[in-house]
Amino acid sequence: MRFEFLPAGSRPFTFYLGFGLPLALMLLLADPIALDFAIARWAYDPQAGFIGRHSRFLEDILHDRAKQAVITIGVLAIVGFVLSLLIGRWRAWRRPLGYLVLAIGMSTSYVTPLNALTGVHCPWSLSEFGGEETYTPLLSAREPTDEPGHCWPGPRSP
Repeated sequence: MRFEFLPAGSRPFTFYLGFGLPLALMLLLADPIALDFAIARWAYDPQAGFIGRHSRFLEDILHDRAKQAVITIGVLAIVGFVLSLLIGRWRAWRRPLGYLVLAIGMSTSYVTPLNALTGVHCPWSLSEFGGEETYTPLLSAREPTDEPGHCWPGPRSP
């Protein structure tokens, strides 16, 4: 199935690759918990804990700074999109910038609600890996906890 209403120079959307391949992978990995636990066991040492658990690079750079970079790029894309509405020379950038604003907004807007909805604990929070929480399957009832679905809470004390 191909959609032919695309502008010149755009590649047609192939339904089977765009939706069929991800759907097939999801069906094959219907319960990815075995893979999740295998990776967690590989990265866990009972004496030392998780590899990189308190790593400045992982927590500060890849988590906090990457989030700030996405926010900065999103704000710049919004400013660029507004400028493309006002400045004639920027008109050619309107569609790519609009797409970028939409893509960043949509992709980042579902992370927090999904974390809150599922309440999945981080591996290091589970009793199997030295934490205090009991593993419960996705979308199952969980015991109330302080911060379900949050691996890195707010600012840490020194």
